[in-house]
Amino acid sequence: MNRRWFALASVALLSACAQVPSIPTAHQGADAGRVVLGFGIADFEKPWKAVGYRHVRLLIDKEGATPAQAGVLELQSPPLFSPGDYRNDTETGLVQSFDLPAGRYRITGFHLVWEGGLNGQLKTFAAQPSVALAFTVAAGQATYLGNYQLHALSERNVFGLPAPLGGVMVVADRSAADVAIAQRKQLIRTAPVNQTPDVASLRHAQWLSPEQNAARLAGR
Repeated sequence: MNRRWFALASVALLSACAQVPSIPTAHQGADAGRVVLGFGIADFEKPWKAVGYRHVRLLIDKEGATPAQAGVLELQSPPLFSPGDYRNDTETGLVQSFDLPAGRYRITGFHLVWEGGLNGQLKTFAAQPSVALAFTVAAGQATYLGNYQLHALSERNVFGLPAPLGGVMVVADRSAADVAIAQRKQLIRTAPVNQTPDVASLRHAQWLSPEQNAARLAGR
């Protein structure tokens, strides 16, 4: 993994975080629409193997807004050793929702914030270059935005423990399972419009489809 990429990305993240997100994610107006997605972390219950991030954020912007009017979807992960909403041998995750004003949006990137070390050191990482994964929010309707799986990248420090190097986001359509969980949690009542983005066509090093991630793990 190119460490220079992450160093440059950290500068971009610090700049972005200096701006207060102006797109509400708990909007209660008549034009509100609900966005539902799944979010999981690979090797979540193996802290000796993978690093944990304090914040995982999807960056969004809205059509017609100025660059300063950006938004953040703060993704929630389950507590350590919690079953979450779903789990398998390598992943634990939650299905969650956000209420946005109606309009056309884009996911432009993701940010990771790690806190660790003896002095609570902060390290930040961001996917570069930016992307433009479009989705639409309609008033009074629900949208399924896909399932996002964070695979943390790390190296061993002098003590043999994992040190953060950022991560890749694997995006998949798991609508059958995620929507059923969302309905059980009463996040939605009716079937949402499926707007899972096609990340395979991006050919991006940090946004991957499950097939592309399998190839990455196999070293291809």
